[in-house]
Amino acid sequence: MPSGENPKFVSASSEREALEGFLDRQREALIRKIGGLDDATARKAPTASALSLLGIVKHCALWERRWFQVIAAG
Repeated sequence: MPSGENPKFVSASSEREALEGFLDRQREALIRKIGGLDDATARKAPTASALSLLGIVKHCALWERRWFQVIAAG
């Protein structure tokens, strides 16, 4: 591996593969953040915003699916 290259980033053969890899890493990070929480804690909104951790997961899933339906699939 050339010096200065980050080993966490592997080149993808296509833009779609790169996007899917990025989304996989984002999903894994989100799952790690909420891992081990009980349902009540995941649903609790700790700030003035109504957005809970579970709400963030739902939001991400909705917009990821929507993006693939509209942009990727046409």
